[in-house]
Amino acid sequence: MQVIRYAKVAQTGKSEYFIDYYPGLGKWYEIASFCPKRGYFVNISRDITEHKQREKEIYRLNQFQKIVIDNADIWLDVLDKKLNIILWNKAAEKISGYSRGEAMGHNKIWKWLYPDKEYRKKLMSAEDTIIGKEGRKENSETTILCKDGQTKIITWHSQSLFDENGALIGSLVIGRDITEYKKMEKKLNQTMKDLARSNKELQQFAFVASHDLQEPLRMISSYTQLLAKRYKGRLDSDADDFIAYAVDGSNCMRELINKLLAYSRVDTHGNSFALINCEAILDSVLVNLKVAIERSGAVVTRDFLPTVMGDEVQIGRLFQREL
Repeated sequence: MQVIRYAKVAQTGKSEYFIDYYPGLGKWYEIASFCPKRGYFVNISRDITEHKQREKEIYRLNQFQKIVIDNADIWLDVLDKKLNIILWNKAAEKISGYSRGEAMGHNKIWKWLYPDKEYRKKLMSAEDTIIGKEGRKENSETTILCKDGQTKIITWHSQSLFDENGALIGSLVIGRDITEYKKMEKKLNQTMKDLARSNKELQQFAFVASHDLQEPLRMISSYTQLLAKRYKGRLDSDADDFIAYAVDGSNCMRELINKLLAYSRVDTHGNSFALINCEAILDSVLVNLKVAIERSGAVVTRDFLPTVMGDEVQIGRLFQREL
């Protein structure tokens, strides 16, 4: 190749400039060849091997950057100062549905992604916007309309870009599709609310059950103890055993109910207030305390009780405690 070029210079007398690689030397040269006299030529060459290696490395890095940008799973785009798209990666294509050819070279994409004019106007002028403002980094979250009509929630980070002289040249925008995450978050929040409500209902049920079972159990325990005291040794041995079993069982049940009551009081603040008939609540309490009242010889007197706003369970506890 070199011989042909040199011959051409010698024959035509016209100077030539070219860059050539010499395999034998493993080097690149920048060559200027000229003909001072027909039939002769002179070459001036400069070793540019190092420059070519740097150039090759820069090309390799540019290709690598292109691969990284296109294979990143996050939306990447670059805007100029007029919001025209000058870079649009594959993730942006996949998320939005708009190809690189459709999106690049103009700013129509914002009308497509945000068809509501008022919303778009608010977005572009907001303090936190996907369009980075001069000297600032911005973060935001918006809902976009994709090409196929779906809506997606995107979290954005944008940053202003400057040239070597410090002049604003555009913005880098990074987006991540968090639509599924938002759905899961909403579902989790609902599950937590349902769980909290169910737990509250369970605690309330445990309290009501344990509280209401105390007096009937006390009545059973009292009568079985009376049977044991009055008839022990007066019946056969099996009867004595049966009565002892009943007494032990009622004592065990009392311990279980007390533990259940203690558990139900943990983090329990009662129900929402409602209209409560205090007469009916007191009647129920007197039934529960019948054995204790008879045993103590107490006399319970009462005046008319009103209907009030309150928690039925808590008022019942109050009456039972006072009695």
